[in-house]
Amino acid sequence: MNKQTIIKAGALVFLLTIICSAALTLFLVYTLPFNSSSDTRQHQPDLTKLSIGDLVFRMGTVTDSKVIAYASDSRYSHIGVVVETTPQIMVVHATTSDHEETPDQVLYSPISDFWSYEQAQAGAAARISFLSDDEKQQLAQALKTHIGEKFLLDTRENPHLYCSTLIYDELVKIHPEFSLEWKKIELPVVRGEYLFPQNFLDHKAIIITDEFTFTKK
Repeated sequence: MNKQTIIKAGALVFLLTIICSAALTLFLVYTLPFNSSSDTRQHQPDLTKLSIGDLVFRMGTVTDSKVIAYASDSRYSHIGVVVETTPQIMVVHATTSDHEETPDQVLYSPISDFWSYEQAQAGAAARISFLSDDEKQQLAQALKTHIGEKFLLDTRENPHLYCSTLIYDELVKIHPEFSLEWKKIELPVVRGEYLFPQNFLDHKAIIITDEFTFTKK
């Protein structure tokens, strides 16, 4: 095979990758429901149930959220942890696009922002049953130290800091025996093992305490 043939073959593979990625994006955009300004909550989340150390989930409203939910076969695309409950409920989470002025970083957000109509079309809360009250405080304080750090999406074996690994990496420091099943992804532009919000919900010691969805009028 001569050099020109190799170049043509490489260009063809690249073109096919772009086409497949575009096709997947269009499929997700037009087949999975988005939230809209005309939506109303099927039921309000019960904020009185939330405690420090609780996991909070949402299904986002952007295309990336649909890709994540599709890849992990989940209702949810994002996860955070409640780190304060007074004077208001605050969540630490790693995200790319919640606010234009603070992109691609670990945020410290009021729950009203985390579960706002602009950011969420479904949500849930869950409790890590094996954590003591002291360990929940320890987790919350550890997560706060990451506020402002850069979001980094990469495979299991490489440095990473995205919503799921932010929480997982601190949990295993408290409970080294804690383990989640990472999911192997084989998509045109994403390959390797990743950790998704759904992987937390699949763990038998993590119990859902509340769920809500949106429904169109």
